Amino acid sequence: MAALQGELARVYPALAGSREKVEVRYRACIGEGDDQPSFVTALERAYRNEVRRGQTLVGPHRDDLLIELDGMDARTFASRGRQRLLTLALRLAEILPVRDAAGTPPVLLLDDALSELDPFVRENVLREIEGTEQVFLTAPEPVPAREAARWEVREGGIAAA
Repeated sequence: MAALQGELARVYPALAGSREKVEVRYRACIGEGDDQPSFVTALERAYRNEVRRGQTLVGPHRDDLLIELDGMDARTFASRGRQRLLTLALRLAEILPVRDAAGTPPVLLLDDALSELDPFVRENVLREIEGTEQVFLTAPEPVPAREAARWEVREGGIAAA
């Protein structure tokens, strides 16, 4: 989380062109006590209900990230555009921690990531992904690709652009 927080704090302002403070925190499904004894207790408490419902109710698959923008929960208080930009910034911020953990750079797949972004922010996004080794970016209109391979889908086929 520390590595992700550091990267997100760098990437988001670079994309947004603002000085908004962004923070990301891990929110465990069991609440404040996210240590092992609290987790074991939560598992034990949920066991009968899980068996009855036929699904797990407690575990890391139920955990989430809390993202705040200037101290406010982004899910509740950020505009749709800001939420979209935060999501994109989070994807870009994951690159370094994933590369460090895996030992190789990840393949970044961005499907129509530039839509609904203003030209200034689009340029910032393109500048940010330029330094990434493996990126596939789809867009409904041509994107100024600097030193990148480009393909266009036309009439069901793929052609070099």
